Amino acid sequence: MRMWFGLTLMALNAGKKWLLVALPVVAGVVVAGLWIGGAFSGSPAEPLAAPGPAVAPTPAPTPEPTPEPSPTRVPTSTPFPTPTAHPSPEGPTATPLPPPTPMAAPRIEVPVYLTGATNVGSLEFVLVYEPSVLEVV
Repeated sequence: MRMWFGLTLMALNAGKKWLLVALPVVAGVVVAGLWIGGAFSGSPAEPLAAPGPAVAPTPAPTPEPTPEPSPTRVPTSTPFPTPTAHPSPEGPTATPLPPPTPMAAPRIEVPVYLTGATNVGSLEFVLVYEPSVLEVV
């Protein structure tokens, strides 16, 4: 590893051409070393160890006879009693409701403050309201 580090430093000192050649060579040597180390570490005759505990097979459920469907019932229509109207001798009557009395609304004040203003001689202010609902006092 120290040798590859030294070669890389020399490539950096020599110029970018050596770096372009040295980096792929270093990467190839590292990958080949990992592949060879992994390829020859075990034999194919050895079975792989199963991770986790072994699980016993669950028994299959015993077959049970299925119940036969009962014959379907056909719904019959049942007669509903029809409401009968009882005519009154005077006819329908309506009870008139008294007209609603308006409640006196509480007094509402709308304060208008001018803060941070200096040398204000006059100010135009327009308040828009519905006269049928509000009354200016």
